[in-house]
Amino acid sequence: MDIGDIVFFEDFSPVGDIVTICFCLAVFILLLISYLKRSRSLVYFCGCVGLLLIAAFSDITFHYLQALTDDSAFLVVTFRTIYHAALYGILVLYVMYAIEIIHINYLGFEKIIKVAAIILMVLLVAFDILGAYFKFSFYVDEGGFAYMGLNIFPIGYLIYVITLMLLLYIFRKNIYRQILFGVFGTVMMSFILLIVQQFYDQASYTVASFIFPTLSLMYLIHSSPFDVSLGAVNIDGFESYVKYHYKKNKDFVLLSMYLHEFDMADKKYPDDMQEVIRDFASHYFKGAVLFMLSNGHMVLCVDKKKNPDYENKTNAILNQFNEEYPKYRFDYKIAIINSVDEISENNNYIDFIKFINNNMKQNTVTFSDDSFVEKFRKHKYILEEVLDIAKKGDLDDERVLVYCQPVYNIKTGKHSEVHGR
Repeated sequence: MDIGDIVFFEDFSPVGDIVTICFCLAVFILLLISYLKRSRSLVYFCGCVGLLLIAAFSDITFHYLQALTDDSAFLVVTFRTIYHAALYGILVLYVMYAIEIIHINYLGFEKIIKVAAIILMVLLVAFDILGAYFKFSFYVDEGGFAYMGLNIFPIGYLIYVITLMLLLYIFRKNIYRQILFGVFGTVMMSFILLIVQQFYDQASYTVASFIFPTLSLMYLIHSSPFDVSLGAVNIDGFESYVKYHYKKNKDFVLLSMYLHEFDMADKKYPDDMQEVIRDFASHYFKGAVLFMLSNGHMVLCVDKKKNPDYENKTNAILNQFNEEYPKYRFDYKIAIINSVDEISENNNYIDFIKFINNNMKQNTVTFSDDSFVEKFRKHKYILEEVLDIAKKGDLDDERVLVYCQPVYNIKTGKHSEVHGR
């Protein structure tokens, strides 16, 4: 029989599942060759991709068995049950994922949601199994013909999606707004695809619709440099930002804040402080990006063209900071720096900011100007010369001037040694 002549249940086409299988294999290859921070959320992500692969394979298998054989009713029902169980499992992991990144603080509530999600999955899978046995849901008769009774999958899907959306909405203050929009948007795309295929009496792209949320998790949480809690991007993103704006001849301003008490690995910001930082990063400037240069050092980058009133907004954010400061009283150093072509060309803002911070007192705000640039230029020149002298190790280098201080030994009454500087 030619494959084009096969008549599948519900006019099934394997294209969507084949694309999904290729996507999953590509993701696993990327996971193997790249380094990702090991965490519970990464386990959830790998689980989503693995279940997506199982769902796609099971969907293809169950349709081909149903179309090509007459005596495989048990296998058809089994693979269809595995197919639905895998999809329910992905939805459970989405809920787990949401709980992981929104940091629910209510005692016991997190566990209740997780247990409820798993119990619902068990009930939905049990419904499929019992429905096939008692013939009130999908089943295959003795002649090998498939029939669809009550299809409960859309109901289960809606329950999980609504739960996910409610969790993200209720605890939206615990997650960076752009990431929230990304998850919402991709889930909606998935939902729209399911509605469209339902309109055409199709079920071929159900598994493929799960690609969109999984892709958003891969990009926003794992492959992206975003810190989910603060909405901050890492140091590589900062250097890329500077490089892009310099090439496009775009001026920008940097709002740097250094908190030395947090400048150590795994030191976490209090939850209420995270909310304040997210508010500062997203509500004052249009298109601003927050970068983490270290755990205790963050820089908010503001495009001047998008924010012509950046000076007024900078003053507003500083006033708000002064209002919030008494709640926390962590030592800080804040520097406001306008972009300088000389520094942008060499992508040297990290050293420039460190230079400014090293010359600041704690709990002060500094507005950088040309004098800071000139001092930094001299500092950088001296540092480069010292490094070059050290590298060459030549005591006769004309740049080296040695001062010796004789040491007089009072016991012997003679000069016994000298100290060099």
